[in-house]
Amino acid sequence: MRRPGRPVAVLFLLAVAMPGCLFTHSSSTTKTSASTTKGLAAKDREIAALTEENRRLREENEELEKDLVAAHTAIARGLVLEPREMHVPAIMGKVTAIDENLGTVTLDVGTDDGVEQGFEFTVYRDENVYVTKVVVELVRKTFSLGYSRTELEAKRPRVGDEVRTRW
Repeated sequence: MRRPGRPVAVLFLLAVAMPGCLFTHSSSTTKTSASTTKGLAAKDREIAALTEENRRLREENEELEKDLVAAHTAIARGLVLEPREMHVPAIMGKVTAIDENLGTVTLDVGTDDGVEQGFEFTVYRDENVYVTKVVVELVRKTFSLGYSRTELEAKRPRVGDEVRTRW
């Protein structure tokens, strides 16, 4: 019969002298480890979701920039699109920006408000004084971009002017 070697003997003595200390670890350590693993997994999922959302928003931003450049180019070249024959709902908003170089007018209404490309807005100032008409060329969720039909300097729209599709 073989006698236990020195390392086995030491372990045997430790096991006899301090039962429960060898080859065990507490349940609190296991719970903490499992909790940490779950927390890390949740953070990994959150990072993955945010990374995907960032990618999608970057792509959407690139498309919006392309659309805006195309609209500015078309307007700068003098391309005038006539409003489409359609039922136009009553929509009210305001002029939020003017680009004098390109002749574009930005309105604070978009697809969320029912605006579609080709809609014609009448611009009013100071208690319903007629200014001009704006035809929408580019529409997004919360804003739209169009061009003014008036060539006269005195009748150009200004930021803050009211716009309506109907009186």
